[in-house]
Amino acid sequence: MKVAELFSSRGPFSSLEFLDKILEVFRKAGISNDLELHLITREHLEALAFFSLERLEPDERRRFFTLLAGLLKEEGNELYKIFEPKIIIRRSGDRKNFQEVVSGVDLRSAELEADRCLRCRVPRCVNVCPVKFPVPAFLKAVASGRHDMAYKISLSIYPTLGVCGRICIGFCEAACTLGQICGNPVKIRAVKRAVADAVSIENSLPSPRPRSGFRVAVIGSGPAGITAAHHLRLMGHDITIFDAGEKPGGRLVDSIPEFRLPSRVVEREIGILRMLGVEFRMGVEFGRDLTIDDLFKQGYGAVFIATGAGRSNIPQMKGVELEGVHAALEFLKLVKEGRLRSMSGKVWVVGGGNTAIDAARTALRLGAESVRIMYRRSMEEMPARREEIEEALDEGVEIMFLTQPI
Repeated sequence: MKVAELFSSRGPFSSLEFLDKILEVFRKAGISNDLELHLITREHLEALAFFSLERLEPDERRRFFTLLAGLLKEEGNELYKIFEPKIIIRRSGDRKNFQEVVSGVDLRSAELEADRCLRCRVPRCVNVCPVKFPVPAFLKAVASGRHDMAYKISLSIYPTLGVCGRICIGFCEAACTLGQICGNPVKIRAVKRAVADAVSIENSLPSPRPRSGFRVAVIGSGPAGITAAHHLRLMGHDITIFDAGEKPGGRLVDSIPEFRLPSRVVEREIGILRMLGVEFRMGVEFGRDLTIDDLFKQGYGAVFIATGAGRSNIPQMKGVELEGVHAALEFLKLVKEGRLRSMSGKVWVVGGGNTAIDAARTALRLGAESVRIMYRRSMEEMPARREEIEEALDEGVEIMFLTQPI
């Protein structure tokens, strides 16, 4: 079938206006009406996707690309498989323990999923990422079986591939062009996790530049601190991380529940910094045990402060001073440190973010009779990740919308 035959009649197109839009998309994409459908390439699909985002409404895009995928399959063009997810995210849904809820995937499945990437001329996934992770290059390496190279690419950005594969908010997937045209974005986070869990770090470890002799102190070992230390060490500088905690990782290790982010994952990726030669000094509190002046006197040429914004802000309302009322972050920290091992009775959680969801699911696992989240807006406005909301509901958490304390 030739492209022109798509438009020989209105056929599946609901209106002449819709048909005109599709014709314009093909025209802008530079695709000839004489091109056989079985000869359409990934580059053609990318061009169609690019211009459809500009010209078509979301429901029009879905209808058009659903039709196109079916025709490609009929014509024997393997590109129809791009529209079909190759990874199924599986969840245990067990509220009785702290084992990781979301299961990982094998590298072969990750390769197939990575090969769905359209390799867009304007990579929306990169543009929306706060650290500008080179998603297309990473996915291309995974798809071609070059797993060590994929890990090397990630280590040029950060040392926490496994962490991000699990808890990153996923702006890249929300912006994925494939998701915009067919509703099934590339599962980038699952691919990242597969690589991080299966590939040897030693084979992918980058070599720092020759030592510069310049010393940098990093205050705080959370995500910002370890990422800064990683980049500064690769530049050849001598890096020391100071942190008041017992273990490096900040909130990654002391607050995020094990069922979302196992401590072993953080420890493994902290190990990357150790292998690069970063020094850790734990149990040192900035302002109490040392100051910036102290660090400069010790020969450090620069100080990077990454202490975070970890203090909870509890709304002033009647009863907050009562026993049993916790700030969510402090509650999660008590549990993570083993200082709170059980709960009973009914639990209310006020808020609608990821921390509120974590606290609610944790309370269930500690034995609470029931857990309800009170959120003052609608579900659509809830800032927590959609999949975490669904997991909480599946586990038995109740959510009361348009409700707040008085």
